[in-house]
Order: sequence, then structure tokens, then C-alpha cells
Amino acid sequence: MAKVKELQQYSAQCLAEFFSTFMLILIGEASIAQYKFSPPEHRSIVAVNLSFGIGVYTALMIAGPISGAHLNPAVSISLLTLRKLKPIQCLFYIIGQILGAFFGALFVYFLYWSLFNRFDGSVRHIAGPQGTGDIFFTIPEDGV
Repeated sequence: MAKVKELQQYSAQCLAEFFSTFMLILIGEASIAQYKFSPPEHRSIVAVNLSFGIGVYTALMIAGPISGAHLNPAVSISLLTLRKLKPIQCLFYIIGQILGAFFGALFVYFLYWSLFNRFDGSVRHIAGPQGTGDIFFTIPEDGV
């Protein structure tokens, strides 16, 4: 009976990490997409930074009371090495975080589908003048 209760707790923590990471990525990457697809005179890097702050706050409110809102496998692995998480619990956290991040990015991609097509002419580029990869991950500038 104790194992079932433990598994239910880990499942709830996994879902909390999923939804909190989903919201962080959704809010943060949507702000980057908005920045990238807006005319230069309407862009604000401050808005992107504030959006990520709002995303972190939202994620903390969702998962904080349930799982502690790690939001990142590195945090979960660190707590595992400090023996604050059990290995199976850490696995549940990481699964939730990775899936949440993936589906958050996927949601942004489909949310901005028409703007992606207008921006790059329906030919996806990761980097360069028509590149959109920097919406989803860090890309060093040319020559670096």
C-alpha cells in the first residue's frame, strides 16, 4: 500500500513539473517569437526578460507546493546527488520536465505557425537572417 501511495505522489510531482515547465517554456519562448517576428521599432528585450520572469513565477505557483518546481533536470540531478531525492523520484521529475519543455515549445511553434511561414518563406533555417532556431535554443553569433 505504501508503494502505491508513493507512486501516486511521484506521479503528481511529475505532472506538476510537466505543467510548470510547459508554462515557463510557453511564456518565455512565445515572448522570443513575438520579439523576433515584430518590426524592429516594436521590439523590446525588456519585455522578453519580464516575460521569462512571469513564466518562472507562474511555474513556481503551479509546482512549488507539489514538487518544489525544479523546472530543470540539472536541479533535480543536483538534489539527487545531495540525496534529497530518490532515484525513481528524480526520474519522474526529469520525465515531466523534458516532456513539459517539449510540448511547450511545440505549442509555441504551432501558435506562431503563420508567422514562421511568413518570416522564413516556409523554408526552415536554424541560423542566419531567416533562422528561427534562436526562438527555441541559444545560437552563437556568426564568427564565434
